Amino acid sequence: MNEDAVYLSNFVPVVSHKKHLKVPKDTFEKEKQDYAMALTIGLQTKSSYIVVIEDDAMPVHNLLSTLRVILRYKMPWSWLRSNSNSAFLKLYYPEKWQGFGFPEVPEVICITFLISSVITFLQKRLQNLSHPLILIVLFIAWAIFSLLLMYSVGRQHLIEIRKISPYLHTISHAPGCCTPAVLYNRLQAKQLLRFLKNSHCSRTYPLDFALDDFAKRLHLHRYLVTPNLFTHVGVYSSLHSTPKHYREFDLLFEP
Repeated sequence: MNEDAVYLSNFVPVVSHKKHLKVPKDTFEKEKQDYAMALTIGLQTKSSYIVVIEDDAMPVHNLLSTLRVILRYKMPWSWLRSNSNSAFLKLYYPEKWQGFGFPEVPEVICITFLISSVITFLQKRLQNLSHPLILIVLFIAWAIFSLLLMYSVGRQHLIEIRKISPYLHTISHAPGCCTPAVLYNRLQAKQLLRFLKNSHCSRTYPLDFALDDFAKRLHLHRYLVTPNLFTHVGVYSSLHSTPKHYREFDLLFEP
């Protein structure tokens, strides 16, 4: 038996696979079966929501209080209905893919405009500037400076600042990748469990593909919370033969 699981059983409930169950040779299929078992255990409770957390995901210290704010004030109203058309809410997305890209162009423009406007206004009041041409040049100069500063620091680090308050978290469309921590409402967890039992995962069709396929087939919305509520701390994985590069965990701020 797993020594860590045996030790943790002194503090938290631990559930094991039944001994007569045959363990599949394909590790991707085994991951799916373990995931289905976790959903089954979650559905045995009376909880309205179920969070499935993989063993290499570490939550933020104020996870539950932050989740309460997000579910109450940030999620679309349809999420709160029993017939919700939302598949799940992902609580983690790799930092290496959270940088500035084409989808973040409006965000870059808004932040650049805001910073340059505030600095130009302050400079105008403090230095008694009134010539329009000077103000336009200052605005453009500060806009360029703000743009270069944001790209130098990186969006991955800038969004970490928003962890100071749960109200600064945002909800967006979830990409297809990654399952370290995912939240489901009870209805969709039941539907996903039936879907997984009738699916077979492999290297070409891993678990995150299956979750994405589940949402697409039922025309359900997929959501992602930003910034992350979990940190992925797994360097080694039973699904891959090589360890992950250290750059995937190299953040300027404390996770």
